[in-house]
Amino acid sequence: MTTRALKRPSYLAGTSRSPSPRVPNLKPSRRSGLGNRRLTRPSFEAPEIRPRDVDFDKLAAADIEKSGIKVQLGQKTLEQLFKIQVPDPTDVEWIAEKKARIANGESEEDIKANPPFGRQQRTIAKMTNFGSTQLNLDEKIQTLKQAVQRGFADNTTTQVRVIAKLAEILQDQDDLIHLTKFGFQIIREAIEQMAIPKNWRDMGIPTRLVSFNQYNIPGQKGLINLYLLSNVPQGRSLDEPVKNEMIDRKTGNITYKNTSLRNINDNLRKDARSNTPGKYLDLEKREIIPYARAVEYANSGVDGGELNGVKRPEDGWDPDDIPPWDR
Repeated sequence: MTTRALKRPSYLAGTSRSPSPRVPNLKPSRRSGLGNRRLTRPSFEAPEIRPRDVDFDKLAAADIEKSGIKVQLGQKTLEQLFKIQVPDPTDVEWIAEKKARIANGESEEDIKANPPFGRQQRTIAKMTNFGSTQLNLDEKIQTLKQAVQRGFADNTTTQVRVIAKLAEILQDQDDLIHLTKFGFQIIREAIEQMAIPKNWRDMGIPTRLVSFNQYNIPGQKGLINLYLLSNVPQGRSLDEPVKNEMIDRKTGNITYKNTSLRNINDNLRKDARSNTPGKYLDLEKREIIPYARAVEYANSGVDGGELNGVKRPEDGWDPDDIPPWDR
């Protein structure tokens, strides 16, 4: 059996120091703290278990009656403040690398799939108010997530705020286009905890048939989209909650295809190339239908015969005549 000696060139028995050359000190880090490897502990940020629901408004009213109005930072103010994580603007090297890659033809999706330096942009903590309108999409989603975690969505006194925040997110077309799977997941969690009306009338939407112009009325688009994302019919999903009716111009055959919220705008818009009237969103059936079908419904009395907020002519709507708002 052959034995081999284990050589350790950097260690000599009986000596007090290593013969290897001195190792230079590491250069100081340009960033303090955890650097590019930020650790988060979501469980420690979760709210405490809530007690039984108590009418704090009545208790506060009784306290005011006995002790007078006290100027203080109350619970209602505190519960609207959230600490969220936002991109760190001082992560200049990461931002510069991202800009260079986008200039070379890469998309935002490419950056997310393969981020610069093998990591996402660093984040910093920011205090924000739940009702603030000066937030970008990521910040809106983060505040909504915090609200869901703190029980805003399952508390009848705070559901109105969550609904308003959801409608705000779902109102902006650019936000819809850039909404990620994570964002949709947060919206799904919020909707599942709230009793969203199953009827478009109870949702406060004035008409069953919605034109392109009506869909884009400020404030109404968000409510309509929130309604479409709630109580999704069987066979559809949150990703594609609306059915789009399409007619083949050559054969006249009708086909249906589920579509997403971000595509509703384009599907309702007038087709300028073929001079075809815009389509309509049927909230009763949650379908996008052609003008001819909308005329059929309006002439039979749906919405009192109105289309796009215009009263029905005495002789009824003509499906072959392009309406004035689409000419």
